[in-house]
Amino acid sequence: MKTSALFAFVCLAGSLSANALCSDAVNKKTKQVAYDALTTVFAKKNISQIDNYWSDPYLQHNPIAASGVDAFKTTLVPFIVSDSFSFDVIRIFSDCDLAIIQGNYSFGVVFDMLRVKNGKLVEHWDSNIGFASPADGPKQLLNAPKPPTATTVGNKVLVEKVFFEYGLLKNDTLVPKAIASKVNIHRTPTQKNFVNFLQTEQIEYKKVRHVIADGYFVFTLSEATVASKPFAIYDLFRLSNGKIVEHWDSRRAVPDSTVSGLEIF
Repeated sequence: MKTSALFAFVCLAGSLSANALCSDAVNKKTKQVAYDALTTVFAKKNISQIDNYWSDPYLQHNPIAASGVDAFKTTLVPFIVSDSFSFDVIRIFSDCDLAIIQGNYSFGVVFDMLRVKNGKLVEHWDSNIGFASPADGPKQLLNAPKPPTATTVGNKVLVEKVFFEYGLLKNDTLVPKAIASKVNIHRTPTQKNFVNFLQTEQIEYKKVRHVIADGYFVFTLSEATVASKPFAIYDLFRLSNGKIVEHWDSRRAVPDSTVSGLEIF
């Protein structure tokens, strides 16, 4: 293993140890706050409740949005209240203070990543409109069956190894020891080999920024290139028996600058 990859893996392993200490109650609260916020304001269009769920500084990693709750209201309320706007939750996951919602907006499927602090949303990342794979498959909502904590931890370690130890962050031969021979890849349903999928799409991972695990699902936000152009890649993996068996994804081109001054990762 290259020294840089080893160092990154050790750093993530340390992060994992901290995340593993989060109680089920903390994870459940994070998930509940994120779900209630988006369903109340986006799905039910109850904009009077924004201040009950959002709090400054509300750091914004969307490249065309400013940080802050007032900016959020100014930018999004006109869209939310319009007749053409709709939203529903497809899948939701949480890991300590971070929640992932794969949502179906009237304009398409988007991954929203939200940080929760003191019961409110304080930071936001999202994938771009029009770049998502199909999101079909079983929904994963608040009351989905929860496997033992050891399953979540084991799946998180396994996905980290796929990137750092088994090859996806290296330029040499990919060795997908933890990837099933046939993966349900929603972007290209006829392509079942995940390594071949990456090669066909010309995806090369550079750095993993976030790894969020919840039961049988693991989400990653990574720096990558697609056809040699810089992108953020939002991957959602489903695992079974120690193997990646299903995959959804979305993307966002890395901009030259952002309105908030924060990077998109």
